[in-house]
Amino acid sequence: MSQRILIAAATLLELKPLFDQLELPFPADVDWHGWNGLSIRGMVTGAGIPMTTYQLGKTLVLDPPDLLIHIGISGAQPGRFSIGQCVRVAEERFADIGAETADGGFLDMFKLKLWDGDHSMWTNRSLRPKYPVGSDLDLPAATAITVNTIPGSRKTIEEMGIRYEYDLESMEGAAVFQVALGEDIPFICLRGISNAIEPRNRAAWDIQAALESVTAETIQFLNLIQAKVASDVNILLKNRDF
Repeated sequence: MSQRILIAAATLLELKPLFDQLELPFPADVDWHGWNGLSIRGMVTGAGIPMTTYQLGKTLVLDPPDLLIHIGISGAQPGRFSIGQCVRVAEERFADIGAETADGGFLDMFKLKLWDGDHSMWTNRSLRPKYPVGSDLDLPAATAITVNTIPGSRKTIEEMGIRYEYDLESMEGAAVFQVALGEDIPFICLRGISNAIEPRNRAAWDIQAALESVTAETIQFLNLIQAKVASDVNILLKNRDF
């Protein structure tokens, strides 16, 4: 049986270049398509935490893959990575779900005692992959936060930096981690860096470079999986080490 790999992204913009390179039909959110001995399905979840949680969660429950690959573009802290570089997200957290205090401070869901930090899903109140998927890729590992509102002012960016130590920000990553961990699906999240985290300046973004890098690294990873499957599928399945 061929390995079933679900490749998800928030937007069509982030997913279609990959399927064009793989020469697979698109949209591909219904059927599984054969590619070099693997079965691949694409999925556009929609942007943001609610859409990602619903669309991805439904699929992982009703039609679970052997592996989930989530791809997209992201902003990064200045100086951490280069624009156009691809990184592997090793840790995620929800950054702005909680309550504001009277003096303008912030209480996250753990401080409010509405989430249990001792739950097996959490590691020091953050989300980390359970399986070593992609650990042999020559990509830097990044710590990310997931927000409902992308910070666009210097004040908000500075406040978020005080609240958390992080490399990247996105609007979906932690939702992907949570759903995949909850359903015990091996997963990897790859992000192409499109811009520095700074006061909003779309003119400085390089979305094309970010898309090209994450597409190229995803194809390299798929080739690696294909080679491993061909060499020893039993070990692959047992260890969930893609």
